[in-house]
Amino acid sequence: LAMFFFAVGDAFRTGTHKAMIFEWLRLENRLDERTRVYGFTRSWSKFGSAISALVAAALVMISGSFSIIFWLSVVPYVLNLVNFLGYPNSLEGVHEAEPSLSEAVRLTGRALKESVTKSRLRRLLIESMMMEGGFKVTAGYLQPVLKTLALGLPILTLGLAPDQRSALIIGVVYSFYFLVMGFASQRAHRWAEKLGGEEQLTRLIWGWNFVVFLLMGLTMLAGMPVLVVVAFIALGMIQNTFRPAQITRFNRESSPEMGATILSVESQSNSLAAAAMAPPLGWMVDRGVQAAELNVAGFWPVAALGAAISAMVLVFRLARK
Repeated sequence: LAMFFFAVGDAFRTGTHKAMIFEWLRLENRLDERTRVYGFTRSWSKFGSAISALVAAALVMISGSFSIIFWLSVVPYVLNLVNFLGYPNSLEGVHEAEPSLSEAVRLTGRALKESVTKSRLRRLLIESMMMEGGFKVTAGYLQPVLKTLALGLPILTLGLAPDQRSALIIGVVYSFYFLVMGFASQRAHRWAEKLGGEEQLTRLIWGWNFVVFLLMGLTMLAGMPVLVVVAFIALGMIQNTFRPAQITRFNRESSPEMGATILSVESQSNSLAAAAMAPPLGWMVDRGVQAAELNVAGFWPVAALGAAISAMVLVFRLARK
């Protein structure tokens, strides 16, 4: 029930937040900086997560319980409600009619129709579903891999309970993971400039994605959890380079009044893709882990899914070209 409300709130937030950024850029006549500015705003989200990971690990080490993290997470959310009060009205964007529930339903219907019938938007939507949906379901397996790693390190057995050992490793690695993701997001615009645009950058990213998932699978089967973690971190860098470029591509294909709705449709499509992929992947991992007797090799379906998705998109792009 808690995750349901969290997901509903995030569905409204994600498209609207991006649309506000792009509306500000439009008002400032700086739309050519979309990838750069969105990349920087996204990076600060990741830096905040890096700090949170360390704070959460410290709280679990002290209290011995994970539940305190959820209570204390309410504090920054409440503070951000105060932050919202300072947003200027100009960021509300362009409206064809007075905002109302019926208008929201009408706009959503239009956005869904455009996303399906407009070929360029449809291709972008499918590409996002493959990358973001795949990343959502595969990235979640970093934590059990880290737990496997933590329980296997003899240096952490002295005086620490299993949950405390897991919290220490997870907190430190996730903090570094989010920092790397933040720096990757900040530099996405530089890659786009070097390669000649967001289209060229995303094409290269799919190649990187395929190679990293392939290497991840090999290190899993070889029983090298440290290298598996390195591969997960590399995937975080790739996804956070992809995201600013992809959002810019979506914004180019959307009108100002439809921007937030199109991006919300994109976000929900990613969640639907993740929802479709998660159960079969979880079923395969369960059996893989049981067969491998809790060894990291049991997570091989994660790498197999990521490599298969990347290969499909690369073939599709090549065929279209």
